[in-house]
Amino acid sequence: MSGSSIATSERSPRLRERWPTALALVLAIGALYLIIGEGDTDFAAGIAAMACIYMAAYAAGRPAMAWAAFPAVMVTLVALEAAGGLDSSVSGPALLFVLWLVALVRGRAGDGEWFAIQTSGMVLFGGLTLLAVAGDARAIGLISGIGFFMHGLWDGFHLAKNRVVNRPWAELCVVLDLIVGPALFVVALTT
Repeated sequence: MSGSSIATSERSPRLRERWPTALALVLAIGALYLIIGEGDTDFAAGIAAMACIYMAAYAAGRPAMAWAAFPAVMVTLVALEAAGGLDSSVSGPALLFVLWLVALVRGRAGDGEWFAIQTSGMVLFGGLTLLAVAGDARAIGLISGIGFFMHGLWDGFHLAKNRVVNRPWAELCVVLDLIVGPALFVVALTT
């Protein structure tokens, strides 16, 4: 009996450390309801928004900044859409470019490889978002699915390297994006 309590006490701290995965699964349920239950596959603005969060943390040089960047990016995109009627699928890549400029001004180009990686992410995720704008509903869903899946791989890379964003944020995002991306893709293909 004492052996089982030891195993439980050893396992509990590891389970508590997985709170980002648990939170991601809760968020995934909400996203899956929208995707499967409501047939909403227009998640294109989310592609650039996710990249904005990484770029904000990178520009600041503070990995934990991702947590504050998430609501800040969302509020900014909603405010831009409300103020000027500019779709967040267009303003998201623009905001991403502005954040990249902030990183440049803050001297992050001196990071060499990591600046190149973040610049590549800006081009990739900003480009996918803009590509989706030009498509019909099915194309938007497919591109959104590809974008989320690719961002899940991006999250996994950053989680493994423990760079740019903190580990809990990267863990949450890798789980969420790797669930949402394929769901978007499959629903867009089958509807």
